[in-house]
Amino acid sequence: MEITLSGHMTVLIDIGGVHFLTDPWFGPCNLFERILAPRLMPPFMGLDNIPPIDAMIVSHNHIDHFDSTAIDLARRTGCTVIGSTKAVRRAIKNGIDNTIALKHGDEINFKGVSIHAVYAAHPLASDAIGFAVRKSGTIYFSGDTRFSQEIIDHLSGFHVDIALVQAACARYPFAGKDGMDLTDLMLFAEKVRPSWTIPLHLDCIGKWLDPGRGIRIMKENKEEVSEALRDWTGVMESKSLGAKILEPGKPWQPVKDSNVR
Repeated sequence: MEITLSGHMTVLIDIGGVHFLTDPWFGPCNLFERILAPRLMPPFMGLDNIPPIDAMIVSHNHIDHFDSTAIDLARRTGCTVIGSTKAVRRAIKNGIDNTIALKHGDEINFKGVSIHAVYAAHPLASDAIGFAVRKSGTIYFSGDTRFSQEIIDHLSGFHVDIALVQAACARYPFAGKDGMDLTDLMLFAEKVRPSWTIPLHLDCIGKWLDPGRGIRIMKENKEEVSEALRDWTGVMESKSLGAKILEPGKPWQPVKDSNVR
């Protein structure tokens, strides 16, 4: 089991020799995307250095989770797109032949890997899902979702080895948050107790990382963001909860004999 962060929610997962790319975002690619989803750091993986993949797993059809470059890559390579109903509908519309649409509660076997679609609560994407990917170990990928007891209940049937979870989100008047921040992520880790919890969704400018301390993802406060993540990691470790901040482009394998539970 090995994971490599490209950036934001895009992670290359090698589980049992099958390679998945989560919520692939290679942009922004044009002015509209730069306005709608300004990015803090460019992706580590581009079309010139991305390794072969068997499938993309796509939580929902937003441009910072499934963009036109990802669609072009899937069409060119013939990899399978496994995702929410709207994401798969868009993939089919753009000429991708190999697709599997899932809604929460569905389960498939893909090349010997079990993929369970997990409930997600995203107020701006009603078809959003997360994924529990399992073969001699389980990786949970949240996509964008608010903290929800339904997620906890769904994951209670697994021992989650690695949880890749949103840790910064938008906030709207009246509607509130559209996903998880660091406080929610701590609560998630306390309830699910993965061996390792990894915060993601840290490259879209303006998202709230720690609303209580007034910390957002911004170009001018990288050190403040890094400090908040270090503080979060320290609190996690004080609670005997495994925490890992991924460095883009650096493959990481969990410690097999970790006694963190």
